[in-house]
Amino acid sequence: MTLTWTDDEVLLDVRDDGVGFEVDAERASTSFGLRGMRQRAGRVAGRLDVESEPGGGTAVSLQVPAVGAAPGDAPVLPAPSTPADPPPAPTRDPQESPA
Repeated sequence: MTLTWTDDEVLLDVRDDGVGFEVDAERASTSFGLRGMRQRAGRVAGRLDVESEPGGGTAVSLQVPAVGAAPGDAPVLPAPSTPADPPPAPTRDPQESPA
């Protein structure tokens, strides 16, 4: 997986060496996988390309315009989120017998 960016665009490439599939094969009308990803990319003026073949792995490339930065500015990435505090340990009713 690679993530690269320029002043104008952000590129995400994901590749695997899995079983692959026929990209042009007809999909069920209830399938939202590739179609949904392409629609979402299009909504932000992007493009999603998929290359795959049975037995040959898959490559998915997403290209979207960079937004929110002036030309020449370094991209600003959000600070890493900190994990939420773990939930408190369960308490046992002192009236209960041990399990």
